[in-house]
Amino acid sequence: MRLWLTLITLSNCGRIRFDVPTPLPCTTIDFTPLTPLAIDAGARKVVLADLNGDDWLDAIATSAESTTMSVSFGNGHGGFGPAEIYATGVHPWALAVGEIRSNRLDIAVGNFDDNSIRLFANDGSGRFTDHADIMTLPGPEYVAARDLDRDGNVDLLVTNNGADSISVFTAGPSGFSRADYAVGVRPYALAVTDFDRDSRLDVVVANAGAGTVSVLLGGGDGSLRPQVVYASGPTPTSMAWHVTVADVDRDGVDDVITANNYSSSALGVLHGRGDGTFDGPQGSSPAHITRGGSRPRT
Repeated sequence: MRLWLTLITLSNCGRIRFDVPTPLPCTTIDFTPLTPLAIDAGARKVVLADLNGDDWLDAIATSAESTTMSVSFGNGHGGFGPAEIYATGVHPWALAVGEIRSNRLDIAVGNFDDNSIRLFANDGSGRFTDHADIMTLPGPEYVAARDLDRDGNVDLLVTNNGADSISVFTAGPSGFSRADYAVGVRPYALAVTDFDRDSRLDVVVANAGAGTVSVLLGGGDGSLRPQVVYASGPTPTSMAWHVTVADVDRDGVDDVITANNYSSSALGVLHGRGDGTFDGPQGSSPAHITRGGSRPRT
């Protein structure tokens, strides 16, 4: 199979527009034609990172059908070398890169049907000769690698699609300790940032089965407060399948942006107030985003 690296033409003229005080200049970015990269069948996730320290980005991809992970080293000219294949668990849907098991970039793969995360340790050359598995709750759909407890060690955050929860795996001298937190129905993705500007990382979760997002503020010690729930879009069918954070209105506070599927076919934006709460939701077609306001649903 080939993983198609989609190189397209992007423009901020008539595409996605954010209402900001000063209009952005209209520019177009052109890319070269599509370049195929051969990997195993059923590509699910792809991440770019410099695994071998040569200052070139490498491509890591999971293949759900063949239960493998592929690593392709960048050649410095916009291309990649042949894929090196590593075995994963069944249906590797989640993928994250970070200094998880060493001081090099390691890889965490969430295996949806095995209820596990496989941790691949980087040997320093960008190759992975050692791995370890940790068990999760049902359906690890998404995994992120961040230092939640501020101890210098990377922790793991996982959405448990089959358990309506997320798990925080806090790294310690003897391994990982797990804490689970209730969120909405079928949590699909999450994002991490400091919403309330207290220098502690917080979490927002996209609940694909509920049309909501859950915001869990961090305690700075690896713990999270109970969720506060917001609608992810203007209608009950605004099922949030992905979430990201960015300061879209340039007020110095991160906002929440959701990609909503099915009948809503819309993006949703929750505008951060800077205290961990949000104005929203408001949503639109992907061609235009405007600001609106409402209170959280608890």
